[in-house]
Amino acid sequence: MIRIVKALLALILTAALLVGIPAALVFLAGNPIPSWDELVRAMTLPDYSGSFLLGTVLPLVGWIAWATFAIGFLIEIPNQLAELGAAGRSRRPIRIAGLGWQQKAAGVLIATILAVGVAPTAAIAADSPTSSSSSSSSSASATQAAAPQTVVKNLVKKEQVNTLEQRTIVSGDTLWDIAEQELGDGARYPEIHAASQGIEDPDLIFPGQTVNVPTVKTVTTVTQIAVPVGNSNAGAGTVENGGATGSDAGSADGSADSGAAADQGGGAGGAEVAAAAAAGGVGGVLAAGLVGLLAVRRARRRAGSLGASAAPLSAAAVDYERRLEEAADLAGATAIDTVLGHLAAWASQTGAPLPAVYVARADADALTLYLTGPAGLPAPYTRADDAGLVWSIGLGPAGLGELPALGRGLPAPYPALAGIGRDAAGGILFADLERLGSLALVCANETLRESVLTALLLEVALNPWSEQLRVTVVGDDVTVPRELSSRHTRFVDTAADALHGVDALAAAADAGLARLGVPTLSAARVRPGGAEAWAPELMLFSEPLSDAQRAAILNTRARYATAPVSIVVDEAHPGWRMVVDDVSSARLELPGTPVSIPFHPQLLGARERTALAELLAAATVDEGDDLDTLPVSIDSAPTAMAARASDNGDDRPAVLVLGPVQLRGVRGVPPINQATGRPSGTAMAQALELAALLVTWPGQPAERVADLLMPHIEDEATRMALLRTRVNDLRQWMGTADDGTPYVPYAGDGMSLHPDVVTDLTAVAAVSRADGEAVHPAAAEHALAQVRGTPFTGPAGVYGWASATRVDEVLASLSGRAAAAS
Repeated sequence: MIRIVKALLALILTAALLVGIPAALVFLAGNPIPSWDELVRAMTLPDYSGSFLLGTVLPLVGWIAWATFAIGFLIEIPNQLAELGAAGRSRRPIRIAGLGWQQKAAGVLIATILAVGVAPTAAIAADSPTSSSSSSSSSASATQAAAPQTVVKNLVKKEQVNTLEQRTIVSGDTLWDIAEQELGDGARYPEIHAASQGIEDPDLIFPGQTVNVPTVKTVTTVTQIAVPVGNSNAGAGTVENGGATGSDAGSADGSADSGAAADQGGGAGGAEVAAAAAAGGVGGVLAAGLVGLLAVRRARRRAGSLGASAAPLSAAAVDYERRLEEAADLAGATAIDTVLGHLAAWASQTGAPLPAVYVARADADALTLYLTGPAGLPAPYTRADDAGLVWSIGLGPAGLGELPALGRGLPAPYPALAGIGRDAAGGILFADLERLGSLALVCANETLRESVLTALLLEVALNPWSEQLRVTVVGDDVTVPRELSSRHTRFVDTAADALHGVDALAAAADAGLARLGVPTLSAARVRPGGAEAWAPELMLFSEPLSDAQRAAILNTRARYATAPVSIVVDEAHPGWRMVVDDVSSARLELPGTPVSIPFHPQLLGARERTALAELLAAATVDEGDDLDTLPVSIDSAPTAMAARASDNGDDRPAVLVLGPVQLRGVRGVPPINQATGRPSGTAMAQALELAALLVTWPGQPAERVADLLMPHIEDEATRMALLRTRVNDLRQWMGTADDGTPYVPYAGDGMSLHPDVVTDLTAVAAVSRADGEAVHPAAAEHALAQVRGTPFTGPAGVYGWASATRVDEVLASLSGRAAAAS
């Protein structure tokens, strides 16, 4: 109905522009073309009455403007008709120089009018649904039958990219002046010097030399993209941006109403949509994560409290847990994780790039991947369109049973893949936030916004493939308990706090990619071996940004391949947009196209949050978390060395190993144990052992580090996966230096800590290298003062590698030599 009303309004506006304007010009001005006598008078005499201006000049301007629009309108008709019937074939539209805005305006009107003639399952101004490929196997046929129809659109993206522009030095030039003219700030001249080969001294340049000026340009790229439009049973489809996707049913507190959502579901997917609505709008993957978390916490509580019973739950909490259990799809989440892992292993072994997935759809039968570029995937994946932009694989025994064993041990290939809701057919829709890069979240009200953001944060905290994703939550509009966040989540108050040092961190990660010889994070993730998960950072801004902050985010994305992924509650933020109209109506708007993907949003309303908080409180251990089992003191009194450093204003991190192993001066946040909701003592102890090894034997390759830390684990893939977790834990815990570079650098050929990290081994190593030489008493005293007890004291079963350091023998020799020297 809304589509018909919009088409009618567009038709009326078109008639007014094409017919009404010329009729008004004829009625008001008649024939505006002047006779020869009128033209001579106008050129020789003043037009005191204004008759020539009003009766000739302005009407002629009006006729010219009308003619350009009419020409643009006529040209745009075949463009829009061709786009409507292209069926995935590439076709270059007709463009006339100077008529850009006219054609664009006409295109919008024509597309809106043509939408009336398009079936509900097709996109407004979109191509016809692509046909499914045939398959000889029955499992492939079943998979394709379950996949929704798609259309192929041209995705227009405007991105800022780094370029170098050459400039020739002329007499009187200085790099400061050039930086001031080209970059807007003379203090940025070192950037020009660094980019210009052949100039050794920035203060000594000569006329005729050329310099490279780093600039950021806006580049427009057009790529084909597959858009899901539902299936014939469900009646789902893409809609014109700004159109409604469902009824206004919902509750004032942002909680999903099961009856309304069930009515919206209808058809084949009504039961699935209703189940999600019954769980408060939570999808099967998130529901499975919440149910599993409650089970783990209850098991720990029973073990830790010797069977003591928790406080009785309210009827609302009991009912909500029942609804979560009904909606949970643990098998589906595990199957999706398996399929994605197989895809990463295939890409790693064949050298093929990871498919450019931007949206995925999962139901009980199949997982369907929608790509931003054509790809060729191996069996048992089946192509669901002619362009190679849509691929499906069965999630049942027929599909998963055909997956060949390709090995394990690689990081998750799509760590930022997050459920955003369900389509009308009941399938869960996932968006790869990393592929989107930047997403503007536009909600009808603050309550709805809080519900959507909370569900999104819990989704990436609990799904099995986002474990290594780093998340930064900005602002206080997300009321999820902080202990419910993911293992690698930090909370900051302002956007300025979040953006501080982000360029330096991205530059450090880019340098790590350069050492590997790969251009992107996704390419690094399928490279065998290595201690890095290469997961992006997700920044979730719960409040609108200033113009300067928005520009800073876009500039970082333009300069660095590892720039953070941003979700911004800001209607003005460019790029992809997720618009949530109410609890049962949302759409993902594609940039540069007039279409969007409608869905029922995943959210966690106020009632559900209250019930979930009660369930978690009853399931969580009140005391005795695993911090109490950590046998080394993280926050005990500083040693002599650390105290002297503090007195000198040196707050650099210190790794102390000459006694109980300790870590001082950390600036980050410790990893969270989701079983307790508190900092994980086990994870901190493991990260601490890694730090001790890196200061003892810096520069070791990742495989050697994993062998030293985990000699009891025979499977290499398991060792490397655990090492990646330890590296991420330690990097998050230690934080960054003042310039934003991480204290745990991204690993290249060898693993080390930041040069600013100090250790008590330094003084001992300095005097121990003077083997056979007399040791100055002051140096020996200083070295021995670092010893606080038996070196490398830690939990039983760890620091076994430390015996090879022979530190005890070195200290004994040092004591003897110091005594002899005195």
